[in-house]
Amino acid sequence: MKRALHAYLFLLFTLSLSSANAQWTWLNPKPSGHTGKSITFVNERIGFFVNGSDLVQTKDAGTTWEVKQSMANGNEIKFNGKTGFVVGDFGTVYQTVDLGENWQKLTVNSTENLNSVNVLHPDTIYITGSKSLIKTTDAGKTWSLKVIAPPQSNSPQPSSYTNTKSYFINSKVGHATCTNGTILKTIDGGEKWYVTESTNTIPSSYFTILFVNSKVGYASKQHSTLMKTTDGGETWVPLSDRLMPAATYALHFLNENIGYLAGDHGAIYRTANGGKTWAAIGFQSAFFSGTSMYGIYFKAVNVGYAVGMRGRIIKTTDGGMTWSSPAFTYNNIWDMAFPTSTTGYATGSELYKTTDKGQSWQTLSTGLLESNHYYRLAQFFSADTGFVVAHEGSNSNSKDVLIKTMDGGKTWAKLNILMY
Repeated sequence: MKRALHAYLFLLFTLSLSSANAQWTWLNPKPSGHTGKSITFVNERIGFFVNGSDLVQTKDAGTTWEVKQSMANGNEIKFNGKTGFVVGDFGTVYQTVDLGENWQKLTVNSTENLNSVNVLHPDTIYITGSKSLIKTTDAGKTWSLKVIAPPQSNSPQPSSYTNTKSYFINSKVGHATCTNGTILKTIDGGEKWYVTESTNTIPSSYFTILFVNSKVGYASKQHSTLMKTTDGGETWVPLSDRLMPAATYALHFLNENIGYLAGDHGAIYRTANGGKTWAAIGFQSAFFSGTSMYGIYFKAVNVGYAVGMRGRIIKTTDGGMTWSSPAFTYNNIWDMAFPTSTTGYATGSELYKTTDKGQSWQTLSTGLLESNHYYRLAQFFSADTGFVVAHEGSNSNSKDVLIKTMDGGKTWAKLNILMY
């Protein structure tokens, strides 16, 4: 049972004991292990993202992140000046009017799963859910609800439309993507909608939509397809004959030419020519499960951020050539050993060591194993002396090996023991 549990653990906690109670502290990945969904910045230093459980904030341009407050069900966060909104499942809506210092939960008389918020003006906010458009023109004091219904002729019934995302250019013109491969448009503030794009291909649900200006917009859907419009959403065409290398879950553009996308299996790409071509700028050399990214935001051509699965937060200051992260790993932790109260070791895709009760960790390089390896079990008898079971190779050539250190992980020796 112990080993089975290790296979699924990727979070680290520390237990602080007192005479009255025991308290758990989250150690890794900091500050949360929940999947990041939507990220934005309000100025050069202050940024936020939501992960369905918390509102997470940075005040130092992404060097460190902290949970600002618990905020269950959040799906998207948007700002306009000092005014910001978070919307989420079960009709969840939060509002701030002071750059995110304080948040108030609002009642909008809806229990729908809310997927998008458009802060057109501090007083005018359009929110969309799976079936409805919810609007306010008095800064959230009162709300009106309008069902997003397609035309009554030559189209599926309204019940077949489940909205996945929306983007409003202004208080009149807006666009909504749907699960059935359909894009809708309104030119009267959501009173009426008409179909601008549809397909018979299944599955072809849309993930997200973004407009750079009133004419140029992008929308992504299943089958790794990225669509573009140059006429205000009246017509949509695939960007090329080739599918994108991975499904796109988030888009961010600095202007008509320069844009970024994030998506499935850790995909992050950049275009400098309005989507004609895309260059990979991801944080890993290949696509891996468990690394999908759902939010991306660039403050400038070189400075960007992305959030995604397992609490992953990454930052680049060189346009994606390199990425940094506050966590020492986002992969599974298989085993741990604390031979002293301050010194400990953890095994996973790499081997890690702490000398400050788990507050910070360093990666240890053994220099003994093949490139395809991971570390399984650890047993230490002192801060310096211990054994680790590692696994190297793949398929029929894979094997477990036993390695030993006597100097706290500075050097390692592979023991000549046959392991099964």
